Amino acid sequence: MLELAMQMIFCLIISALLGGIIGYILGRISQCDKEHKEPLYDYDEVQQQAVSPHKEVFATIPDATIKNNIQKGIKPITLATPNDGEADDLKAINGIGIKIENSLYELGIFHFSQIAEWTKDNILWIDEYFNNHGRVDREEWVAQAKQLAVGIDKHK
Repeated sequence: MLELAMQMIFCLIISALLGGIIGYILGRISQCDKEHKEPLYDYDEVQQQAVSPHKEVFATIPDATIKNNIQKGIKPITLATPNDGEADDLKAINGIGIKIENSLYELGIFHFSQIAEWTKDNILWIDEYFNNHGRVDREEWVAQAKQLAVGIDKHK
């Protein structure tokens, strides 16, 4: 009986020592990680400098070429800021990527309801602005926006 108790005590001491060693090693590893990890960027600083919510992606994804001198169509009605302070996720419309979404925001087009109200002249202006060559009609942005606008109204 005494021999069994001695074996149990020996096993407990060994397991305590192993646990201590492993804990020490893991602690040193995590301490090294904390000491050597520097943040990749200052989030607040990036937000203050950003013109649009996806500034980095906006600059790197070729989605459309923007023209400055538009001679066709009529510019759609725009807003200075989104209604209720929150813009719709225009990327929900098939054919609108991050770059076009940000460009639409910069134009003052924040909501599906705005796109849903575009006339043929507005579509012509947008196609000319983005140099899309009929993409708005081809991808049915207005029809998609009408469906998405109705879905949003039902949720409010």
